[in-house]
Amino acid sequence: MNNLFIIFLFLFALFTTSSSVPFEVCGKGPLSVTKFDFIPNPIVAGQDLIVNIEGSTQVEVKQGSTLTLSTYELFLPLHQTFDFCKMSICPIHIGDFNFNITYPIPGAAKMFDGNSVNLTLSNPDKTLLTCIEFTAHFA
Repeated sequence: MNNLFIIFLFLFALFTTSSSVPFEVCGKGPLSVTKFDFIPNPIVAGQDLIVNIEGSTQVEVKQGSTLTLSTYELFLPLHQTFDFCKMSICPIHIGDFNFNITYPIPGAAKMFDGNSVNLTLSNPDKTLLTCIEFTAHFA
């Protein structure tokens, strides 16, 4: 009976813990990210990825802001820039925020499993707002 109870507690703890993705801040900016996670985790190539970001900002994130995704293929750097406001609601006003971004993951993206990914958010005048890095894991 005790073994069954211990197994139940282990499974309960396993499935109720936060699924927050480990990340590091890689630049100083006026936007602070306190939580970064996504579903599905691990990422599934060929499916939409829903990213949740929480934090606070000391400046407004303006219409026309860009999100740049950077990683490597072998030794070659790859960069892709997106109109952030087409992915999220803009402007984001000064203060706390919590928003979701839906991003379609191409089928070929699985080749980046285990790669470090850098996300940089900048205002239209190229002012750095924030930068985070995480490791991408694919199913």
